Amino acid sequence: MEQVNNLIQVCDSTGRDTLATMVILAASTGMRSSEVAGLRWRSIDRRRHIVRVVEQATSSHTKGQPAGEARWAKLKTQSSRRDIPLPTATLQRLLQHRLKHRSSPDGPLFLTPSGKMWRSDNVSAAMAPFGFRFHDLRHLYASHLIRQGLGVKAVQELLGHASASTTLDTYTHLWMDDTERARGAADKLVRTFCGLDGENGADVGSVK
Repeated sequence: MEQVNNLIQVCDSTGRDTLATMVILAASTGMRSSEVAGLRWRSIDRRRHIVRVVEQATSSHTKGQPAGEARWAKLKTQSSRRDIPLPTATLQRLLQHRLKHRSSPDGPLFLTPSGKMWRSDNVSAAMAPFGFRFHDLRHLYASHLIRQGLGVKAVQELLGHASASTTLDTYTHLWMDDTERARGAADKLVRTFCGLDGENGADVGSVK
């Protein structure tokens, strides 16, 4: 996705490397904006290359009033609590961020330019100039997993969906490719074991 690469380059060159790192993390884990905002360094397992999603950032909000200060909160469902594999390059980026932006292991890993904990709404505001949503990174991650051949259950667990039906409802169009793969595999089977080549038979479209 060219937009993602462009955002990372622009942010890195304009003093917004924290946002760039958050985008890289989301694109490579599918984490929600609230989960990224609420991430603490202690939730990064450097030895196993895993990020543990155990909490999220939230804020008190009264209709018609500005959002309050961010704070940690429980995840909405038990299924949202999960371990996600971290690519080596992403872990290296997080280590660089940690060295540049020192904070307590118990504090938020990412801070806003004003030194506060991020909220989902100000993550969205920071993303707005780039023409796509932070949540689009989650879809990018899921789409890539599916194209790499992961099944519904694996994708559901990595995304933290409450049920497989939620995953299917959102991404079923991407699994349609399995039909073509199954057809191709069966075609190879009959060519190999049944001696059929499919080239000299009747025109399938002409049979009624």
